[in-house]
Amino acid sequence: MRSNRTALVLLLAAAPLTSPDFVRAQVGPTTIEDAQGKTYEESVHWARRQSLTLLVTQNTHPIVKQVVLVPNAATFIDELSRWSTEAKWPILFEDDFYAPMFIRAYRPDAVFRRASVGTLPEDMTARRTLIDRTVANSWRVENTFGVSYADVMGDRGFKPMGAVVTSLKDPAWVGGIALAAARGLDIFYIDEDLGQPGDILSDARTRELMDRIERMVRRSGTEYTEVGDRFDFLTVCRTMAARTNVDIGGALPDRLPPAIRNGPKAITDVIGRHLDGRRWAFTGWILGSQRSSLYAAMCSFFLPRTTVWLGDSYQHEEGRDAYQMGRTAIMYEQHDYEVELHENLTRSSFQAATSTGIDADQIYMNSSGNADFFDLGPDRCSPYDVPVLDRPAFLYLIHSWSMKTPDDPNTIGGRWMRNGAYAAYASSHEPLLSAFRPAYEVARRIISLIPLGPSVRLWEGEAPLSVAWRVNLFGDPMMLSGGAKDAGRPLAPIDGGSAENLNEAARKAMERALDAPSDDAFAETIRLFILINLDGLARDLWARAVKDGAGGPETARVALPPLFRGGDRTAFLEAWSVCFADRDAVRPNQRELDMLWSLVGPTLAQEVDPETIELMTNAIRRRYPSGDMQRLAPALDRTGGRQAVRTTLRRIRQTAANQREKKAIDQLLEQYD
Repeated sequence: MRSNRTALVLLLAAAPLTSPDFVRAQVGPTTIEDAQGKTYEESVHWARRQSLTLLVTQNTHPIVKQVVLVPNAATFIDELSRWSTEAKWPILFEDDFYAPMFIRAYRPDAVFRRASVGTLPEDMTARRTLIDRTVANSWRVENTFGVSYADVMGDRGFKPMGAVVTSLKDPAWVGGIALAAARGLDIFYIDEDLGQPGDILSDARTRELMDRIERMVRRSGTEYTEVGDRFDFLTVCRTMAARTNVDIGGALPDRLPPAIRNGPKAITDVIGRHLDGRRWAFTGWILGSQRSSLYAAMCSFFLPRTTVWLGDSYQHEEGRDAYQMGRTAIMYEQHDYEVELHENLTRSSFQAATSTGIDADQIYMNSSGNADFFDLGPDRCSPYDVPVLDRPAFLYLIHSWSMKTPDDPNTIGGRWMRNGAYAAYASSHEPLLSAFRPAYEVARRIISLIPLGPSVRLWEGEAPLSVAWRVNLFGDPMMLSGGAKDAGRPLAPIDGGSAENLNEAARKAMERALDAPSDDAFAETIRLFILINLDGLARDLWARAVKDGAGGPETARVALPPLFRGGDRTAFLEAWSVCFADRDAVRPNQRELDMLWSLVGPTLAQEVDPETIELMTNAIRRRYPSGDMQRLAPALDRTGGRQAVRTTLRRIRQTAANQREKKAIDQLLEQYD
């Protein structure tokens, strides 16, 4: 252990950090007083201490390159009870979206499936007791006899660096309990109504919430008064309002436009502050279903984050140069991250760059706009232009209002979250550009292995808008994002217990499908191959199913995602036609429509096939149809004439979400008059 700590200290000492306090702490003594020995707290910056403590804590417990899929919350708790100080591994609910995304990024050596163990106790006291003992198992050391989580932590002499704030009445408790078990966090239960994500919490209710959390921390006995004391992180895992009207200390800059000074603040930039405005903790927020919250927790703790996608739409505009992405790309490349940079983005170049989705661990993007549109250069984009994600990602989004209603997939931020962003830093009101760190400054801290919360947040005294302001942090604020050289963690042997090994199940399913081809057999086999991260074989099986006459609608629908990720336009359209041949019987869901338009949309300018054009006409998305129609209209004009274009425009105008969309459709009507 001592050698590991020494290596970590040397690693951290070599990493860059640009805080003035940190820089001053590294220079040699200049006075007799400065030359005297200092304590650890005095000589090492608080962000560096956070990083070191998190690294040591995280890497003390080996992880396993396996994933265990569970059918329900009771089985999740049962599987979580198998975690120990000797081994931890990802646990996810089995589904066709979150689990495959995680598995593609984690690249496990084995995937297991658990059968249900039943249901959780109905009595909430009994349920809390079960959860408490389960989390305790993750931290119990040999030759100790503590039963409760508090006893176990007392036996270890371990003081948590933070807490999860959750409610067993809210589905996101699953993610909160997973994080508590992974990181050794306190668990604070708050069951009262805190509003919906699109609401604004009142001053009184926000103060009551702040006070209640602070009292819970005081009762824990852990030092918390200032950032760097020990208790530095809060993760709220439950539903609440994204914004608050609370008026707490911290003067705003005098030169702010008068109209902007009185708007609501971001809830996560308020929780974790004293009433005088001083920060004592960095707060993140996980909301949503059991599936999505558990996915967010597992992504934060287990995944590497070594690939970066940068989207830059700021074209040397006055006041925006610092927020361009070129410097960020250079910084990440110098530290061995894989980087993909797209500069001078327009709508067409953005769509071309994301036609098969974004396959990156970190995404940084800048744009202008509102909650339901974003501008790239001269072009206006809708939430439908938010790209499909091929793997889990952290998102740093410089854009006003994007997370006003983070649970609504018909908004910009909500769409990113629904598409698989498990952590995000984005605004819930008009923040002004200076409320964001330039991306290269975020990168500098992330490369330095500073946790997510202090990496994205402005530090006290660092900038005028470091006061409680309007940008929310979604996800785990303790998340670390080192590069490839930092990604190694101690490993423990694979042990799925009595769970079904899906690698073996996939092999047997393939044998059955090849011996007795049927739509059901191939659909089951392809789904299993996707779950064990064999997209290439899944695509091959679709081709084999078609050849054997077994490529029916079930197989076709399961095959759509791997065909999309492989960029196979012809096979994707073939599968789509099979799957949705009877439009009255089976309709595509929103994700399937997004894949279709992402893959095929950029090619419509040259499209001449009437069947493909008819397919796309029938697949125009309802709320924001103008963008789809702008791409489709020239092709539809070639095959059906202007009357076909006008008939389609009048039809889709009826479902347009707002006047802006209707105006865009009216302009197309004039163009094809």
